[in-house]
Amino acid sequence: MNIDYILQNHGIGGYVKKDKTPPPQCTNFIATKGNAIVDLSWVNPVDSDFVGIKILRKMGSYPTTVTDGTVVYTGANIAYTDTTVVNDTTYYYRAFAYDWDNNYNTTLQQDIATPRAYVLYGVKIDTTNSNPALALTYTDGAIGFTSALGNNGSFNAGSWADKFPFNLIKPCLYKNGAVNYYLNPNNYAQKADGVTASDITSGTNGDVMIEFPKIYWKFETIGTDLYVRYSDVKIDASYKCLGHLRGTTEKDKCYISAYMGYNLSSELRSLSGKTPTVSQPIGAFRTLAQANGVGYDQMAFNQLTMLQVLYIVMFKNRDSQAALGRGYVDGNSSATATGGANSKGMFYGETTGKQQNKFCGIEDFYGNLRYWIDGFFSGSEWHILTANQNFNDTGSGYVDNGQGATANLSGYISYVQGTTETGFIVKATAGSATTHYSDYGYLSASCLPYFGGAWTIADDAGAFFLQAINSASNANASIGARIMSL
Repeated sequence: MNIDYILQNHGIGGYVKKDKTPPPQCTNFIATKGNAIVDLSWVNPVDSDFVGIKILRKMGSYPTTVTDGTVVYTGANIAYTDTTVVNDTTYYYRAFAYDWDNNYNTTLQQDIATPRAYVLYGVKIDTTNSNPALALTYTDGAIGFTSALGNNGSFNAGSWADKFPFNLIKPCLYKNGAVNYYLNPNNYAQKADGVTASDITSGTNGDVMIEFPKIYWKFETIGTDLYVRYSDVKIDASYKCLGHLRGTTEKDKCYISAYMGYNLSSELRSLSGKTPTVSQPIGAFRTLAQANGVGYDQMAFNQLTMLQVLYIVMFKNRDSQAALGRGYVDGNSSATATGGANSKGMFYGETTGKQQNKFCGIEDFYGNLRYWIDGFFSGSEWHILTANQNFNDTGSGYVDNGQGATANLSGYISYVQGTTETGFIVKATAGSATTHYSDYGYLSASCLPYFGGAWTIADDAGAFFLQAINSASNANASIGARIMSL
């Protein structure tokens, strides 16, 4: 016990002066949900009269007094894990600082949490190992899993067929910002019942889109290892659902076009059997995409990063052309029409370079055409600028994620920016067509990006081919676009 406190409050000769003033309250009290646990953290006050923190919880409302609820913790630590909780139950926590005379500070320090079961899958990439596949090992819930393989014309899902989110990703007809009806994942020409014909060509019933549930991801570098993880919940503040975020609002679903975009009546559409629209600058395609209505946009960077995260974990290989398939990239005379992979399932790839690939139901994920990526701009000093809304040609109003380079970069990717926000943007170019990421990348100052790789681009194409080398006026026959809705 503090001697100054004794002399000040208890006097001499047996006379006791009762202390009635509580210590300052703790601060930054946070309850973080987990799987059958709630992690509690706080900052203790600095005061000679401070003894500890008493934490209570209730269901239905916050505790109002130090006796109103279940006592979870009493002590002077700055963190505690509540393991006596049940998943999918909402708990209200409140913390009270107290002193030697059991005076409790009732200033509000409270938080709410609903623990729940979650999945967490990931890979560790040894950045010093140039082998595209052997540098990767599974982590967290994916330990012991078998990776997918799709480059032989017969897709093998490995351990992933029934795992989140692949078991929830669905093709659909999407109209006016809502699902009209779902499609047979093995044949888009049919509704989900596998019998009734679907209208995937006229546009009357909507666009062929792929529905993605909300996904949270995190990039983390520890030493020379890059960890890429994703979950169905926000495990902590470092996990972000950027692909499902508009402004600060989280959306439950995100929709990405199954096909390269086609201009139908001045709207960019996702329809089968169409010659993709090309030779438009990024701003013109943006206008066509947004003409579909509220929530529609051109394919954007955060959604691309989401797909790349899913690819790298599912296939456990940085060389996507070796793992998923070449794509329509070798020796072809022009772009091909949409719908060539309608009956080839949700994943498809092969080795000739003359067939369209599919990833998560998206035809021509890479190959056939490059396509513009919105919501990304490489600034004049190579600062990486990103946004989830209000897309434009200059990065105006975008978030600055730091400087990605000190000179223009071009070449096969050997090292990536590797943050949750910047993902797989090129950072170093000491790779090749068969090492590291095995795709070509560019990061040039004051430029906009396209992704994927066109019909004759061969080894340069792949899941990590992102080239920020374009002015806002660039347009040619090898560049198209996709739509999304969020």
